[in-house]
Amino acid sequence: MIKINQRYLETEEIRNNSTTRSEVFATQLVDSYISPNNVWNVGAKTNLGLPDIYNDSKNCGFEVVQCEAPIDFLHNDVTKELIKINYDYSKYLSIKNNNPAHVFNKVNLNMTIINNRICSTSTLDLGHSIDWMIENYRKEINKKLNKLNNGNYKSCTNVSLIILNLARANGNLNAQQVRQVYSEEIESNKFALRFNFIYYVTTDGIYLITPNEYQRFELFTDDEYSFNVRKMKQLLKIDEYKNDLQ
Repeated sequence: MIKINQRYLETEEIRNNSTTRSEVFATQLVDSYISPNNVWNVGAKTNLGLPDIYNDSKNCGFEVVQCEAPIDFLHNDVTKELIKINYDYSKYLSIKNNNPAHVFNKVNLNMTIINNRICSTSTLDLGHSIDWMIENYRKEINKKLNKLNNGNYKSCTNVSLIILNLARANGNLNAQQVRQVYSEEIESNKFALRFNFIYYVTTDGIYLITPNEYQRFELFTDDEYSFNVRKMKQLLKIDEYKNDLQ
């Protein structure tokens, strides 16, 4: 069961703030996969002692990080544009340099394009390079660990971190990266407090991560993955965002 803070609905914050919507989506994942036999609250932003999601007894909670932007879901839009130009790199550069509003200027394409080697849609990666993702994980994990160790969430015990990364292609590889970064941040900054777990939500399921290991906690079926991505698109107003690219 999920209880959404009434303030979200009264102020229309849930419709106007993608961070808020991602928290509600993460609560749905918690309720469906992680702990379905509980009552989950979401929306206590004014109380720094509570995480984004927490149960009624406040003995379990989750902070939520969204490591992707709405633009990451525009794979099909970029693919269509590449097909139109027959994967011609000179045409790609011409469009990119002369049309600031084009989708080519709204995404970071992978090294295949950067190295002038457009091969196929299978090589297209809107998620940025591996190095970019590692630093993004590091920034978000460091920020949340700092909050945890500075007294945030202290009104709730057993707080875990949920990282939403549904636009990424390789769950296993990225789960390794998250574990590595988590371990490095704890060691280099001497953080005394740690999250109970990191639940890393990616294309093929949910990974359970500690500083020392990671394992797949839940495997998504194709239907579940399609549903989750569709739901995330709705929550992030993807259709509305795409209109801005016209």
